[in-house]
Amino acid sequence: MWERLYELGRRLFTLTDEMEQTREDIKGIRQELRDLTTAVTQLRSDLNNVKDREANERDKLILQLQNTLLRFERHIEQRILPPGKD
Repeated sequence: MWERLYELGRRLFTLTDEMEQTREDIKGIRQELRDLTTAVTQLRSDLNNVKDREANERDKLILQLQNTLLRFERHIEQRILPPGKD
């Protein structure tokens, strides 16, 4: 009987320790999850910024190409067509 009571007490003490350890583990996991969520949010923001910068850079390159083509066309027209009369 005493042996059984001792075993129940030991199990209760072990369960209490394990439950406390589990609570501490859960607190750590929650903090890690918050940190991970913050990191993912920052990465998403950074990715959006990169996308915007790349889109702006592409637009800028397209405008530069169009400008170059227009200047080239004007140069060709001036060389091929005779000057207009006033």
